[in-house]
Amino acid sequence: MKYIMGVDGGGTHSRLLVTDLHGNEIYQGIGKSTNIESNSLEIVQKNFVDLFQEFHNRTNYSKEECISICIGTAGVDTPEAVDLVTDMIDQLGYPCFIEVMNDAEIALAAETKGKPGIIIISGTGSIGFGVNECGKKWRVGGFGYLVGDEGSGYWVARKGIGAALQDYDHSGEKTLLTEMLTKHLELERFDKILDFIYNANKSEIAKLATLVIQGCEQGDMVSKEIMNKTAAYLARMVITLVKELQMTEQSYPVIYGGGFLTNSPGLCSSISDRILNQYPFLTPFLLKREAQWGAIYLAAKNAGIKI
Repeated sequence: MKYIMGVDGGGTHSRLLVTDLHGNEIYQGIGKSTNIESNSLEIVQKNFVDLFQEFHNRTNYSKEECISICIGTAGVDTPEAVDLVTDMIDQLGYPCFIEVMNDAEIALAAETKGKPGIIIISGTGSIGFGVNECGKKWRVGGFGYLVGDEGSGYWVARKGIGAALQDYDHSGEKTLLTEMLTKHLELERFDKILDFIYNANKSEIAKLATLVIQGCEQGDMVSKEIMNKTAAYLARMVITLVKELQMTEQSYPVIYGGGFLTNSPGLCSSISDRILNQYPFLTPFLLKREAQWGAIYLAAKNAGIKI
């Protein structure tokens, strides 16, 4: 039986969805990160192999029955990166059309099915992406944790840890974050947090962003300032996309995605207040469908199939 495949490759996990030509689910699987910015090419290649092979191990479908594959993955930010990942998938032996893009694009397609709209994602990293009536696409941010990812879980956690360290050495303001981090990480002394930081991966550090939200809710001024800056950065992504794509004259969906953002109702509300104050006709809402469904939609479209 013929089938199509869609992959949502995040910075922490990758998810594979397989459907028949009518969009009926055949298989869902989860694997490791396929982000080429935070993993070696050899590791990414292996993670793709494992993700796809698990599907074949659990079903009777062959590679020859696949008619289209769409992969949206973190870290695919340039044509060269697209070519790298496309070559990886080509080597797996699927005789079908293969398209690779940034994971923000498939997340948007999951809700809009190719219609105009904007999405901002804040998880471990952050990115904004939009498509207008003419099909023009634009991306904001998503440049990685070393030089960007403002408003992401990792960025918030890093800001919170930095503020707590300045509280600890008396060079900054007092903050509840110092005690909260000490307790959460079960530190003997707060400066022991350095051992954690330099041995943890990005996703482990990003999880500490929830403490900044808790600090904000408890009235900690340092936490409030960090969350205000977070909302301002993410709102600026939306406003930049609206202007760049000339989406200023009518209503368009603005979708909030990513684990950090979708689990932070206060942050979502703060972003909405900022963007609706300038563009009241926009319609912000949380991402409802899993991003891999956007990859399925685009894979089907590439094969000339309407789902």
